[in-house]
Order: sequence, then C-alpha cells, then structure tokens
Amino acid sequence: MTAQDRWAQFFAAAVVAATFANGAAAYLKRIGVLEHERYESYWQIHCGGGGPVARVWGFGRRCTASEPGPLDTVRYRREEPHFFFVFEVRPSEAALKLAKDAVMLLFVGVSLWQARHLRAPRLVDAWPAWGLCTLVFVAAVWGIARGEGLKTLMGLRGMTFIATALFGVWMTDVSRLQRVCRALVVLLVLQLLLVPAELLWGMPMAGYSSVLAFPSRIAGTLVKPNSLGVLAAITVALAEVYAPDRRWRIAAWVSGILVILFAGSATGWMVLFSLVVFRVVHRQMTWKWVAALSLIGALLLLTLPRVVGRPNLLDSLTGPMGRLDLLRGALSSGDSILLGRGLGAGTNTEQVLASQRIQLGPETRPGSDSTAILLLGEIGVFGVLLFYAALAMGWHRQRRATPIFIALGLTSLTFTLPEAFPTNLVLGLALAHGCARPPSVMPP
Repeated sequence: MTAQDRWAQFFAAAVVAATFANGAAAYLKRIGVLEHERYESYWQIHCGGGGPVARVWGFGRRCTASEPGPLDTVRYRREEPHFFFVFEVRPSEAALKLAKDAVMLLFVGVSLWQARHLRAPRLVDAWPAWGLCTLVFVAAVWGIARGEGLKTLMGLRGMTFIATALFGVWMTDVSRLQRVCRALVVLLVLQLLLVPAELLWGMPMAGYSSVLAFPSRIAGTLVKPNSLGVLAAITVALAEVYAPDRRWRIAAWVSGILVILFAGSATGWMVLFSLVVFRVVHRQMTWKWVAALSLIGALLLLTLPRVVGRPNLLDSLTGPMGRLDLLRGALSSGDSILLGRGLGAGTNTEQVLASQRIQLGPETRPGSDSTAILLLGEIGVFGVLLFYAALAMGWHRQRRATPIFIALGLTSLTFTLPEAFPTNLVLGLALAHGCARPPSVMPP
C-alpha cells in the first residue's frame, strides 16, 4: 500500500467520523439528551397546556392531537424560537463542529504536499477552477480591505472545494474513490441506525407523518433533513460509478432510498429518478421505456408533495423567500451582479451566527438553499458560470462518472453543496476530473 493509498484510507474514515462529530450535538438535542430543559419546554409549547404523552409501551413521545402533515406557517413561526436551540453552537460544541473543517484543510494540505511531485494543473486544462480561484482571491482581498475579515474567513470555509479540485487529482484514482464510496455507504447505514430514536423521541419541527404520528422529516447527524437526503442521493450516484461490487451498489440503493424516505427530501427523490432514467437510457431505451418513464415521471411530479409529506413543497421554489424569489432579489438588488457581495454573504454560517447576535458584516440577508444563488451572492455571475463550466468540463473528461455529475447538477439547484460536509469533498473530487490533464498532454 502506497502513502497515497494510506492517506485515502485515512480520509475515508475521517469523513465518517467528522460527519458524526459535526451533527452529534444537534442530534442529541433533538432527542432530548442534551439541553433537556429546553427540549421539555419545546414540547410544552408544541403540544399546548397538556404537554406530550408517551407512545406505545412507554417509548417515545408525541402530542395527543398529532395531525399528519406539515405545521401551518403561524404555528411554525410561533414554535421556531423554542426549537432553534438545536442549531445553536455552544462553546463546548465548537470543536466538534470544526472537525469537518479540519478534515478539509488537512486534505488540501496533503494534496499540496502530493502536488510537489506533480506539475500544477495548467490554465488551459483547468481554466474554470483557476477562474474560480482568482475570483475567490480577489473577493477575499476586498473583504479584508473593507474590514470584514471574519466574514471573509467564514466564506473561505465554503470554497475549499476549489482547492480540492485543483490539487486533489491524486485522490481520483479508482481504488481511492472506491474507499470514499464504501465510507459513504457505511455512513448511510449508520444514519439509519439513528432513525428509530429520532422517530420516537425526535422533535417534530416540520410536522408529522401519516404513519403513527412520527416526525415527518429526520436529519440524523447531518443537522438538517435536506442535507441528509442530498448526501444519500449523491452516495447512490457515487456507488453507481465506484462501488467495488454489486453488493455495495445494492447497499447504497437500499440505504439511500430509506434515508431519503425518512428525510422527506424531494431533491433526493428527483435525483434517484434521474439515475434510474440514466441507467435505462444507457442501455438503449426502447419506446416502451420512454412511455413508461414519462408516465412515472409525471406521476412523481404530481404526487411528490404527498410522498414527502409537504403539500406546500412548491412554495420552496416559487413562494415568498423561495429559490426563485431569492434569485429575483439577487438579480434586482443594487449590489454588483458581476462580482457579488463578497465572501460569506448569504451563507448558512452567517445566518446561524446572526441568530446568536454575532454580526459578520454591516448587513445580514436571507440565506439560500441553492448553490447557484449562494455563488451569485458571493462571487457574482462570473462565479456561477465558472462553477457550471467546471462541472461540464469534469463530465466531459470523465463520462463514466455521469451519474455523479447528474446528482451534483440537480442538487446544486436546491442545496448549497460548497457549505455542506461531506458533499463538498465529493464535489471537489468530481471537479478534479476536469482539472486532470488529458492523456494526450500528460508529461512522460
């Protein structure tokens, strides 16, 4: 085993450990192990004067009146101050949250060390990634010059995928990506082991499912349900390409479907459907398959709000503060559309710190659940164009990895990939394919 193989094995294990460390406190708060008094206070508010009651055989808790479906807007806003403590980070939890950043920084450091034996990617081979790197550098210098050093630093946390893309090519060897694939499948299986406790004792922040009044969306140690669903979808896509054998691929699909079901992730279902379509197309689709998939796709679109237990699902796209509304706001604002508002603008980190009265800049604006809108706010239109050019180049040079680029392309529209761990690592490794030199220009 080479040194690079040992490092690959280390980072595969570190991904699992850091993901658990990052969300352990939030998970334990959600089921009442940590911050128990605030947990009890939430249930009193949520259930009204009577408080919660025990479930069957005394395990778990729920309200006496637990109507299936999401909470109405008024009730959600009334309860939000009482459950937001789940997302707050106490000083004693900071080290756990920083574990993922330590893994990413260590990976970049090791990649730079490995790069001493190789030439840096040429501009002609990796111009989208180098362009992103240049924009981030300019934005960082400008942010520090304006006295927004902390905000800039927080924004740089979400840009480590660019360094991974430029210098992480050593990790794109098939055997090393298989290690990453196995680690993510194991991570999904471990997340499933956490599901029963969250179903029984978890805080139903988003509402109740139609089955036994369980919480309608679970998050495991990914902090938020959509993060868990996106991770599951990307893991399935990774297994389609790099699963060591059929057993790992089946394990990825089974665990991925279950995780997306419990997370109530519409994005996850759309990615899985797209992967199924790709598999069929890849095997010479007949007109019968076209008709069947068209029918299934139409039914999925019509029933998706009910499948995920979110009748107002389309509001996240077209409603107030939905993705299209945020995009219109970004494009119509007086800010620089071409270069953005600076690193850290509109990030989830900025929102969480603002909720804890830590102001990173002169103004905090609503965050976004879209990579495109996030990059538009931070580094402008040029940054968005370069990001998708990097994805396209990666796909063009590694057609075998098409399922991964399908997953990343779709999830980037409804999820902030650069901010979330470990999807930011997978994103960087996928883009690294586009930064590798084509065989025809590889040095001897």
